[in-house]
Amino acid sequence: MRLTEPLGFSLLELIIVIIIIAVLVVAGAPRLLTGSNYASYTQQQDIIAELRRVQQLAMNNRDRCYRTTFTGTSYRSQHLDTSCSTIIVNDPIIDIDSSVQVTLLPSNAQSFDVYFDFFGRSSFNSSQDGVCQPSCIQISGVDQLAVSVSSEGYIYAP
Repeated sequence: MRLTEPLGFSLLELIIVIIIIAVLVVAGAPRLLTGSNYASYTQQQDIIAELRRVQQLAMNNRDRCYRTTFTGTSYRSQHLDTSCSTIIVNDPIIDIDSSVQVTLLPSNAQSFDVYFDFFGRSSFNSSQDGVCQPSCIQISGVDQLAVSVSSEGYIYAP
């Protein structure tokens, strides 16, 4: 008499698979169902990179003025003439993630400009002198992050 192979899974195999699926769901569901906490960090790194790029342009090209203009939903860098009054080149608009809000501290303004001189120092279109103590650009999403500019022009995430 020949024994045949079983045609299905054993109860133990089914229970192990259900436990593995349950662990994956418990670990992964919060990331899928809530806002992404990575959006704030990504936006912070993008803003730092753009400000550093514009700062480098200002330090390497003394015949122009450079600024980054922030609005409530986007930002863009602009190349201006030496008097900083006429736009020569508009860089492409970069959209701000819809789950993130970018504001200038301490005024909480959503529309502001960041200018750089040829030494790489920043100034803002507000009463602020360009030095962040301890931070000047706030990124609010799932996490509260900031971007700071030191008096020497160093742009960093505190």
